[in-house]
Amino acid sequence: MVENRWKKEVKRRDGDMCRRCGFDKNIHVHHILPKEEYSDIQSKTLLNGITLCGNCHSLLKGKETQTDLRGFLPNDTKIDRQLKDLLEYLRNKRKAISKELKKTLQEDNQEDKLKHLEYLLDSQKIAQEKFEQKDYEQVIRKCDTAILYKSDEAFFYYYRAQSKAKLGRYMEAIYDYDKALSLNPNSVRIYFMRAKVKYRIQNFPGAIVDYNMFLQLSPDHVHAWYYRGLARYQLEQYEEVIFDCDNVIEHKIDYANAYRLRGCAKLKLRQYQEAVEDFLTTCNHGQENPETYKLLADAFCGTEDFLLALDCLNNAIELKDCPDLYKYRAQLNVKLGQYVEAIDDYDAVISRIRDDAESYIARGHIEYILNRENEAFTDFEKAFRINPNLRPKDCLKQNLLNTYLHWKLLEIN
Repeated sequence: MVENRWKKEVKRRDGDMCRRCGFDKNIHVHHILPKEEYSDIQSKTLLNGITLCGNCHSLLKGKETQTDLRGFLPNDTKIDRQLKDLLEYLRNKRKAISKELKKTLQEDNQEDKLKHLEYLLDSQKIAQEKFEQKDYEQVIRKCDTAILYKSDEAFFYYYRAQSKAKLGRYMEAIYDYDKALSLNPNSVRIYFMRAKVKYRIQNFPGAIVDYNMFLQLSPDHVHAWYYRGLARYQLEQYEEVIFDCDNVIEHKIDYANAYRLRGCAKLKLRQYQEAVEDFLTTCNHGQENPETYKLLADAFCGTEDFLLALDCLNNAIELKDCPDLYKYRAQLNVKLGQYVEAIDDYDAVISRIRDDAESYIARGHIEYILNRENEAFTDFEKAFRINPNLRPKDCLKQNLLNTYLHWKLLEIN
């Protein structure tokens, strides 16, 4: 009964409509903090609920603690205030529990106080051991209990945050990192770990801010330079990415991933020859994999050295049987006038993906160039059957379209 009344009040507050899309049918109430873990606040505040339609609610199922609601509800002007108020509510609730516990402790005798101190020290040791054993749920339980005894110890918030991050409960982890930093603002490790979690939830500007703080305190940490470069790449700040990778390489000359990331940034800036050099260095430092060879092919295409690009794709396909790589190689073979080889590559794609309409269209064009009209038009027919949304006039040039339509008319007759 309490749960039903709470849901009705949340819906009434939200105008009985979805706060994401505005739909007013099949509306649900979503728990911002999972009710299984926060059942004690369920009926006491409306802050933990938002109204969503069934479709929008399904997008959050199983991802509650990993989703930034501010991004999920981009047009909701009230969600930022609601989340802040919810966090403040939780802080006040914890303070009340801590205050009550301290009062109890003050009434205990001295012997009991010593026992509590021993308990906290044992809790630290157990939390560390359980974390090393990857028993993250047990770490969280141990830290929960310890925080009730001593709410101003950054250690327990940090280890609880680490464990929640390992379990994919990213928003809760950030809350605990925030608390740990408020208690120990000079802990560089907390900035670093919080930045990694922010990156995971695609809060790239927030991750960069934390990496900036970390690097002020620990400027020689190559991984921080690299991870900040990754975040900047996501924001298309390619010059800044190159700057970060330069710093990584200055401190660690064989950091293969830094050469690769710098090469990707140079590729975006159309600095193709420099990108080639970075990808070749990546390979020389042990990253000879299909992805690097594909990037190297992109860079060689930028320099219009299509034969070398083709060699890179040959290497990539030897390492990984991938339809996309065959398609890429087919396109290069066409550019080089190697039509038979291009048909072989599209054959490889179609043998792996039978309903790839685009490959039938591409193969048909090459067959038409080779004067194999019947094979070409048969491929076009297959493509249009597979994907009815493809229209002949959009896929074929006018002369080819006329010839194809004439062939089709003869086939019908």
